[in-house]
Amino acid sequence: MIACDEVAPPPALRALVRCFWVLSASRAGFGDADPAIPDGSPELIVSLADPMRARATSGRWTTQPRVMLVGQISRPLAVRP
Repeated sequence: MIACDEVAPPPALRALVRCFWVLSASRAGFGDADPAIPDGSPELIVSLADPMRARATSGRWTTQPRVMLVGQISRPLAVRP
């Protein structure tokens, strides 16, 4: 099972950061995917665990870097831990 939780930033960051998202998976849900929906916002993604996998527009799964800045996306992107 995949869990995706939204966490409010601390007061000092609220003028710059809308929210934090925490994506986690149990061993049983490791192969499941979670869609990232286009919302017009850039995102800084930091992986604190094993490298995440994402489905590229080609339909192939690729390994994501541990840290990356993601710009605006034009269609949903499937992400799995």
